[in-house]
Amino acid sequence: MTGTQWSALMSISSGHSTTCSELARDLSYNGGAMTRLVDTMEECGWIVRRRDTSDRRVVKLALTATGHELAAKCKEKVIARWNQRLEGWDREKVTTLVSQLQALLEIVETVGGKGTRP
Repeated sequence: MTGTQWSALMSISSGHSTTCSELARDLSYNGGAMTRLVDTMEECGWIVRRRDTSDRRVVKLALTATGHELAAKCKEKVIARWNQRLEGWDREKVTTLVSQLQALLEIVETVGGKGTRP
């Protein structure tokens, strides 16, 4: 799994991105590249495309059971890696870092628009 696939998987899993265009905006990808990424993830069995019941023009993205399992396993690995990197930091420093990163994310989303990453 690539870093971009991981980011896409987590964005879909969290409900932050429910369509290919939302995912492209969230990951700062162009439409063609995002379609290829979604195609690959669908071929791997991680996601499915479904027509929106209220608007058949809209295609929603959702994780498969395999995608949910993979997201959970990868999330555990990412958390373990962060814990390893922050080993030796006291809880107060980690809490401050997380708080500042969350504040920065809120600013970026407010200035750049919802779901836009620099």
